Amino acid sequence: KVAYEGRLDIRAHAFANGAGPIEGNLRAELTDAQLRRTRSKTRQDLIRLGSGTVTVSADRNALRSAFALDANDLGTVSGELTAQRAGYALTDMPLRGSIKAATRELDFVNIYVPDIDRATGKLLADIAIGGTAGRPAISGLLQLSDGEFDFYQVNLQLRKVAMQARVNDNRVEFSGGAQAAEGKLDAR
Repeated sequence: KVAYEGRLDIRAHAFANGAGPIEGNLRAELTDAQLRRTRSKTRQDLIRLGSGTVTVSADRNALRSAFALDANDLGTVSGELTAQRAGYALTDMPLRGSIKAATRELDFVNIYVPDIDRATGKLLADIAIGGTAGRPAISGLLQLSDGEFDFYQVNLQLRKVAMQARVNDNRVEFSGGAQAAEGKLDAR
């Protein structure tokens, strides 16, 4: 179970003129946002997201969204996405956007990989989004350095974890390595 904690203020306005598309905007402000994940009756994880904003706007020509979260020394994440809507069917709308992140808060990893009990390290992301709504194209870099992963159920500790995923038009090139006790792992 994952629960949101913190303050969330949302303002929204939408309208339509005749047969035209729906237009409007939305602004959400998050203050001291965090996720609390309950693993068992005695075990909880707290994932600090920080404070920031999410905005979405729609006019006749485009759909635009942006977000930014700042968790101070734990990291930041921001992004924006624009879909041109004038003259395009939904799946044919051209996309343009980006996501940038830098964090040392890796506790969120166990939400997606529950077998990882503890995760630390530095994660950097620099992603570009293009293509269309029906066929998005993603390019960029995801990089983990100084990583440590613990798997308590199998008594495995990975140290010096370093991974890099380079994405180019939805194709991924992966490389990485780690140390487990006296052994080393190298992946490509």
